[in-house]
Amino acid sequence: HVKSLATAIKKYHEAGFLHLDLKPENIFVIPETPEHIYLFDFDSAVRIDQLKDGKIIELSYSEGYSAPEQVQGQIHMVGTHTDVYAIGAILFAKIFGRSPKIEDCRISSGYSFTNMVYYSESYRPELFRRLSRFFHKTLSASARNRWPDMKILIDELDKLIKLSNLEEQYL
Repeated sequence: HVKSLATAIKKYHEAGFLHLDLKPENIFVIPETPEHIYLFDFDSAVRIDQLKDGKIIELSYSEGYSAPEQVQGQIHMVGTHTDVYAIGAILFAKIFGRSPKIEDCRISSGYSFTNMVYYSESYRPELFRRLSRFFHKTLSASARNRWPDMKILIDELDKLIKLSNLEEQYL
């Protein structure tokens, strides 16, 4: 579902928009398939060129899912990496059962994966290493440390999906 979300947001970005209000409440998962979702609540979507032109003077945000630059009103810092943060926050919330806090967004943050909602000792250790990297590159408090676009995020999600397959054998 998170990959489907990232793919939809990539299309937003390609069309010149930022969503800026990604949170679980704005996503409807179609139960018949993991590949299709509906997004709700588009009133926070903005054109990227309007941000750069200074035509936008205020942004709304959702507590727990919005990037620090958005929450702090640093409009000049908002970009595609702002939606990257939100997708990282959504995956974090689904895995840990809570939205990320500031201590989860530091470059030195460590994650206790045994506290995952879906924890299993059968997961490959590489999954936890890659998840840590994923969260460091999406949830970073510094926009510069986040992935700049959805393509990189989607590629990493593909790797995480493959690693999370409990039926696949590994040595």
